[in-house]
Amino acid sequence: MIAYKFLERGAVGPFSRFAWPLPSPGAPGPWVEAREARGRRHGVYACLPGQLAWWIDEELFRVELGGEISVTPVQVVAGRARLLEPVARLGRAVAQRRRHRERC
Repeated sequence: MIAYKFLERGAVGPFSRFAWPLPSPGAPGPWVEAREARGRRHGVYACLPGQLAWWIDEELFRVELGGEISVTPVQVVAGRARLLEPVARLGRAVAQRRRHRERC
């Protein structure tokens, strides 16, 4: 499944602080597997186009999701994911708007 993932500058997860491996020109990044913690499986979180507003951050990537996938009203949770490519225009526009709001 193709979805989207907002990350902080440098492709860092805003909650996990995980530094995502970047795709190279013409090739996706390596797969990232969900971790297990305290006997509970954690997912890799992403969103569908209608869910983007819930997760706005500085960088936006198209991602490929794999493994077990579940869709909730505000996000998609998968067993694994990999970054495909940055969505540059939207990511820059969001970052500029965020910086403007922080100055006000």
